[in-house]
Amino acid sequence: MVKKVIDNVQTRFVYTRLDEGIPEEDCSRFLVQFVDMFYPVLDFDEPEGLPGCHSYPPREMFKLVIYGFYRGVTSIEMLSEMAEFHQIYRYVSGDIKPPSRTIKPY
Repeated sequence: MVKKVIDNVQTRFVYTRLDEGIPEEDCSRFLVQFVDMFYPVLDFDEPEGLPGCHSYPPREMFKLVIYGFYRGVTSIEMLSEMAEFHQIYRYVSGDIKPPSRTIKPY
């Protein structure tokens, strides 16, 4: 299974980084570090060998859902839009833009 490699400090074509413009004390930075550190301990089952398109990284989806609920975003459609357009949500999710159908099982 091929998975997207996430690099939050990678320079983008428009000369901005995902973490640029996000305050150092913002809780999104803590969440990203916390989940990256403790995700292996949670021992989630990651689906492998399923037909269809490549899956989104479960770690990034987990961060997106947790941050969305922390910020009070309970609508799946709104969470999908935020992941696509909002800078902090893009940083938290590793710049993946999952549709609402993909977020729903999480």
